[in-house]
Amino acid sequence: MLHPRTLVPLLGSGIPMRIKSTLEPAHPGTLVDGEGCLDQARATSVTTSPYCLIATLEGVAAGRRNDIVSRLNARGIGTSIYYPQPVPRMAYYRGKYGYDARRFPGAEAISDASLALPVGPHVTEDDMGQIAEAFGTAILEGSQ
Repeated sequence: MLHPRTLVPLLGSGIPMRIKSTLEPAHPGTLVDGEGCLDQARATSVTTSPYCLIATLEGVAAGRRNDIVSRLNARGIGTSIYYPQPVPRMAYYRGKYGYDARRFPGAEAISDASLALPVGPHVTEDDMGQIAEAFGTAILEGSQ
């Protein structure tokens, strides 16, 4: 999976990257090379996975991830934190290479503000509606 924020450094690096789908390996994919959309200051990406739905919180909600997780769990919505730390903050890499928070702001922002919501063949349309409503409510409740 690629988060849109991880693509931003690529746009200015001059290093092209081809993004392909494991679901359609014969498809040529998308070339990210910094040449297209020069008039737009944004990066976008689409991620598909039958087993993983990551929500990345932004703004005030980003600092409230644990509260939002607690509120969802209280409503019976299971959550997971798939990325509890970015790799540069893990003890091994921190010890081996040192750590400078300024070098990996995207990795830290994604790791610190992401949570996984339920997804899979067992989740019905009604479940999806309940999850979406509980998620929105959990974000709003804590911001008041």
